Amino acid sequence: MAVILAFNEHLDFPGMGLLAGVSAVSTRLRSHCRFGFSVNDTTLVDYTLPWGVTRSEGWVGFVLGRGRLNLRTNRDVLNLRLNSAAGPLVGIRYADSDGLKLNAYNYATATSHLMNTPTFVTDQAIKVDIHYRVHPSTGFIRVYLDQVLYYSFTGNTAIGSSSGVDAIVIQSLALNTFLAARTHYSEILVSDETTVHSKVITRPFTAFGDINAWTGAIANVNAGDSPDTTFISDSTPGDTVTMSSAALAPAPLLGEVISRVALHYRANFESGSPVTRIAPVARISGTNYIGTTQLLLSTVAPYRHVLDLSPATGSAWTIAEVNALQLGFQAAA
Repeated sequence: MAVILAFNEHLDFPGMGLLAGVSAVSTRLRSHCRFGFSVNDTTLVDYTLPWGVTRSEGWVGFVLGRGRLNLRTNRDVLNLRLNSAAGPLVGIRYADSDGLKLNAYNYATATSHLMNTPTFVTDQAIKVDIHYRVHPSTGFIRVYLDQVLYYSFTGNTAIGSSSGVDAIVIQSLALNTFLAARTHYSEILVSDETTVHSKVITRPFTAFGDINAWTGAIANVNAGDSPDTTFISDSTPGDTVTMSSAALAPAPLLGEVISRVALHYRANFESGSPVTRIAPVARISGTNYIGTTQLLLSTVAPYRHVLDLSPATGSAWTIAEVNALQLGFQAAA
C-alpha cells in the first residue's frame, strides 16, 4: 500500500497544527486511538489538508464522531478537493432531513444522497471510506460506512479541468457555541489501496530507550494538546536519544499488515546553539538506523519521518519489530 497521509491527531499534520479552533479530544474514538481532534463550529472556517500530490484514483478513510443529535446543515464535515481550482468532488455531511443520518453530496451532479444508515447517535464513531476516480466517462464515487457500501455513482467526475484529488477539506459548521455540537475526527488515511479495513494506530512514547543523552523527561514530549510548552533538548552535536512505546493494542489480527511507520514531531533550534539540525533515529535490535538530517527553523514547526519498510531488513514491518522499535533523534550542527 502506498500511504499518502495517515494521522489521528491534528498536531501530526502541518495544516492543522496549533490553529485556533482546533482541539484535541479523547472521546468518540476507537480503542487504538489516543487523541482525535475537533474543529470550532462557531464560525465558518475551512481547514485544507493538502497531500502534496494529485491522485486521479484512490481511497480516503476517516472516522467521524458526532457531538450531539439533530445537526442539520448544507456544509460538508469533510470533502475531497479536486485540483485545478475545480472545487470539491464529493462531500460527507449531516442529512438535511433530520440530521440523524449522513448524506453523500456529489458535486459532479450537484445532488445529495441520503445514506440509509442506522441513526448516527451522540458519542458514536463511524468509519467512512471513499473510493474515487476522476475521469470524464469512467469516473466513479463510492462511499462506505463501517465497511458497507452505501452510495455509488459512475460517470463524469472530471469537473472543470480537474484531473484528480489533491487535498481533504474539513469544514466547521457554524451552528452554535457549544463544544458538544462539534464533530470529531480521527484516523485520517489517504492511500492508493483500499482503506475499508485499514486503521491508523497512535503510539505515544512512554519511556526512554537504550540511549538518552538529551535533557528532559518523557512526559515533556508525549502531550496531545499543547506540546510546545514542554520539551527535551540537547546542545551537543552527535548526542542521541531513543524512546519506546507500549506494544500495539489491541494486537493486530491474523492477516493484518503494517503499511507504514511514521514519526511525527515538533522541533526548533535555539539562537546560539551549535545544534541546528536533528536526524531521526530508528533503533532495532541494538542498531541505530539514522535518517536524513532535518534542518530546523528557529520557531517550532512540525516534521515527519516516514519508514515504509524496516531499515533493518528492507522488508515490510513485522508486529514484533514495531513493538520493540525505539525511535528518537541525533543532534547535528
